[in-house]
Amino acid sequence: MSKATFNMICEELKPAVMKKNTMLRDAIPVRQRVAVCIWIAEEIREEDKYYFFKNGTYTVGRKGCDVIIHKDKGVSSIHAHIMVDGMTQSSQVTIKDLSKYGTFINKNLTSNKKVHQFPNKQTSLEDGDLLSFGTGNATLRFSYVPLVFYICCAEASQMSHYLEDKVSSIG
Repeated sequence: MSKATFNMICEELKPAVMKKNTMLRDAIPVRQRVAVCIWIAEEIREEDKYYFFKNGTYTVGRKGCDVIIHKDKGVSSIHAHIMVDGMTQSSQVTIKDLSKYGTFINKNLTSNKKVHQFPNKQTSLEDGDLLSFGTGNATLRFSYVPLVFYICCAEASQMSHYLEDKVSSIG
């Protein structure tokens, strides 16, 4: 997650989670109150991580895409689409192959399945799936980690609607 994205999330939630200092102790800063985790695709053996904050279609390809794969010349300009249908673990997340050289999914660590062999050249993704693109030099692990907020407030019922609206606005 970029620093700008994290700052944007903190600013959106600031009115709901910010507390005042008391005579007994200083309030915990907003940045420390917000713990954010989301759907993530991270490159195996590398530091590249791609975060999906909201529902939508994300492109995978060589350049100008949401997920950029540099190290495999078998990756097409627009290689695949990842479609996120929700931000819960039970949400439907699918991948669709749009490429010449293929997109592969390894669900059980023993064999790769070719995504283009599934109906409509797409299949569901699950937590922990390994995705390979092109000739296989680029592999991503697809993971789900819940979005977690720690909030302390006296009027929880009033805050819940406000917080729900703010969380919805960021995806």
